[in-house]
Amino acid sequence: MYLQARLDLSRDLEYFRKAKRAKAEVPRKRKSLGQKIAERAYEEMELADFALVFEGEEVACHKVILAGASPVLSAMVRNLDEAVEGKSVIQLPAAIGRAFVRYIYLEVVDEDHLKEEAVVFLELGEKYEMDELKELAEDTMLKILDMRNAIKFLVAGDMFRAARIKAAAKRLIKSDPAWLRGEGRGELMELDKALLVELI
Repeated sequence: MYLQARLDLSRDLEYFRKAKRAKAEVPRKRKSLGQKIAERAYEEMELADFALVFEGEEVACHKVILAGASPVLSAMVRNLDEAVEGKSVIQLPAAIGRAFVRYIYLEVVDEDHLKEEAVVFLELGEKYEMDELKELAEDTMLKILDMRNAIKFLVAGDMFRAARIKAAAKRLIKSDPAWLRGEGRGELMELDKALLVELI
């Protein structure tokens, strides 16, 4: 029995040594095959078969990528008229449109751009049913929330069903009654009645 236990222990040790060696041989932070394909597709735009048009600027893309990124975009590229024409117009400034396409392929948005246009990216996430983009925009809004943008973010959170930023903005506004009665009074008067009631 003692000999059997030693043999079992020996096998276990050999197993862990092999597992450790195998783990050590796997490079860390390697990009997945999917990431590599998306990066190459974005950078080279080889075999691009569709275009999104922002302020007259056509941005090349691939139907299969758009369809995989969003059910709304999927329906758009399958639309008979747009499929035949090979393009679709989206009402966005060209710079934001390019950033949107970049996010679709790479899941990356420039940090400064995201901070400046967080509400727009929140709206895009909601409109195109892209939960990750919506969450990214909301996380950014939570980081930069202050009294200067609290009302704007409250309205956006309510309009685009972003509960976290709506709740945070509401708490911040309520925490400063003096601001509500003074500097913020004008902004408050422009709020929807239902939102105004929530703040009172």
